[in-house]
Amino acid sequence: MYIGAFCPDSNGLKSIRVPDLRRDFDYFSNDLVGITFDPFRDQRNAQAFQTNPFGAQCDLLCLDDALFDRDWDGYWKVRTSRTAGGWYAEMQLPWVTLRYPKPDSTDQTWGVNFVRTSRRLNE
Repeated sequence: MYIGAFCPDSNGLKSIRVPDLRRDFDYFSNDLVGITFDPFRDQRNAQAFQTNPFGAQCDLLCLDDALFDRDWDGYWKVRTSRTAGGWYAEMQLPWVTLRYPKPDSTDQTWGVNFVRTSRRLNE
């Protein structure tokens, strides 16, 4: 599965907030864009994938609507680029990384949520 996003910013490169480039970076300190999947639509379990403007990866499993496994490292790729008008992110999520109902299941309606955070604006 491929996900692409453009994160516009009128201040361009000077407004990017990325304090570090480590994997599983701090959600509350970085500019980021991400996607969360709830393939079983139980509204209790999900898989989240996020990246910052420099391509650092952050992923986690949400379990039983209360526990978060931040140590989980799914296999996926991301590429980013920064421009005067904002930044781009392209995520490649292999199907083997995603947990979802068997293909022969009649209901393949997934829950999905997108997030984009701009630390300069704190929104």
